[in-house]
Amino acid sequence: MAIVGTAPRFAQRRSGPAAANPQLQQVHLDAGSTSEWHPCFEVEDCDAALTRARELGATVIIPAMDAGGVGRLAMFLDPFGAPFAVLRSAGR
Repeated sequence: MAIVGTAPRFAQRRSGPAAANPQLQQVHLDAGSTSEWHPCFEVEDCDAALTRARELGATVIIPAMDAGGVGRLAMFLDPFGAPFAVLRSAGR
C-alpha cells in the first residue's frame, strides 16, 4: 500500500459548488459512522489499504465500495476511535 502524494487533496465537482453533504445510509450509521468531516487519504489500491488498515487494528465502518464518479473508497476507525477514509480516485 502506498499513499500518493504528500499534500492534502480535496474533492471538487467539475461544475457547481466544491462541497458535498452526502446522506449516510442507515447501515453505515449503525456501524458507527457519523455525518462529519473525515480525513481522506488517496491510495494506489483501496482494497489493499483496507486489508492493511484492518491488520493494523482499524475497524472497518464502510467496506471498500465504488462511488460513481468519485472512485473506490472505504472508511475506518483507527485503534483510538478516530475516523478516516481511503480513496482511489476515479480516472487514476
